[in-house]
Amino acid sequence: MLQSSVGPEDFYLAHGRGDGFAPQLYSLGEHAPTTACPACKREMYSYNMSEVIGDFGS
Repeated sequence: MLQSSVGPEDFYLAHGRGDGFAPQLYSLGEHAPTTACPACKREMYSYNMSEVIGDFGS
């Protein structure tokens, strides 16, 4: 299961065509910091698209 902040927003998909990198989905959260990053005000998440697609239907 993928982990993200509460109320993720500002999704961006880097498709990876032509640059040799796997497609990535990025998300940014604007809610309160978590215990993983107490100093953070905005948390950014990056997911490999194969993980995102693999979690559908879980």
